[in-house]
Amino acid sequence: TNKFYEIYTAALQGENDFHPIRIDWWQVPGRDELWKQKEIKNLGSEEDFNQEYGNQFLTSSRLLLDPKTMQMLKGSAVDYVHETIEGLEDEDIDYSNLKWHPKFKVNDVDGGKFVFSIDLSEGIGRDYHIVNIFKLISTPKAYIEKMKEFDDESDFFSLLQVGMFRSNRTDVDTVSNIVSHLLYEVFGEDNVAIVLEMNFDGKRFTDRLERDDRFYDEILVHSLHTENSKNPKPGIKVRNGNKKSFCSNAKRLIRTVRIILTEKNTYDEMSNFG
Repeated sequence: TNKFYEIYTAALQGENDFHPIRIDWWQVPGRDELWKQKEIKNLGSEEDFNQEYGNQFLTSSRLLLDPKTMQMLKGSAVDYVHETIEGLEDEDIDYSNLKWHPKFKVNDVDGGKFVFSIDLSEGIGRDYHIVNIFKLISTPKAYIEKMKEFDDESDFFSLLQVGMFRSNRTDVDTVSNIVSHLLYEVFGEDNVAIVLEMNFDGKRFTDRLERDDRFYDEILVHSLHTENSKNPKPGIKVRNGNKKSFCSNAKRLIRTVRIILTEKNTYDEMSNFG
């Protein structure tokens, strides 16, 4: 990474006055997979091709997702939109950074099943609070037909990204109030599983959820927080011993369309996730 990386990343996040524009090689007329293979032969390797044409700040060997997978994600990446949510307007909470896929109507959930994936930041003005909202759907038929083997019925379901809260200007209490309203008043506590990365603010966040009489322990996904743990606890702990495994699983699930990412900022960040 270099100074251009810092300028471009800040532009994506709206932190400077530059306007980021991205054109990938496959969007240029006349450039298809056959063209790519010819260029790889001309340049000597796919690594060199990615350096010249890949719009990547990290070499391909260090990127989580390969160009083919990124091309697939590019086709579904859209700008999310803000929606007024019934009830939340009356609570005097700033939820302007809560946005949804244009085709998803949050006020008409209709009893689906959802996963909230939550990563709390270290403080205002630093990293971003991220609440990713996924809907459980049947895996697209075209990908089921390609399956050579499966373990159980869960292999036939996917998580479709439909909503996101993303902000580095919001405190943890506000984030927990927004999630609490979505959980109890919009989606319903029986229809949501919450995957929370437990950090120093994790307990503060869960305390807010537990104040509601409708809370029950299984809303939070449990895991072993250390290698020597015997009893699962609420949330997950990302550490050196398991981070590589989480990344490997994410790569597999995205490539096999078990996790379907649709939000444009997510696509931009995955383009440079090493």
